[in-house]
Amino acid sequence: MSEERKQINYTAIEFLKENYDVEHTLSLEDALDDMLMICEKNGGMLI
Repeated sequence: MSEERKQINYTAIEFLKENYDVEHTLSLEDALDDMLMICEKNGGMLI
């Protein structure tokens, strides 16, 4: 896995960690949609 891809994945995970108080109240599908949005904004994709 390239360093760029690792950084994009890390960004999505950091988003979940920082917003856990809200994300855990959402459905899994909504949480994954949020992660996908973060990945796409950073030039990547959720894998």
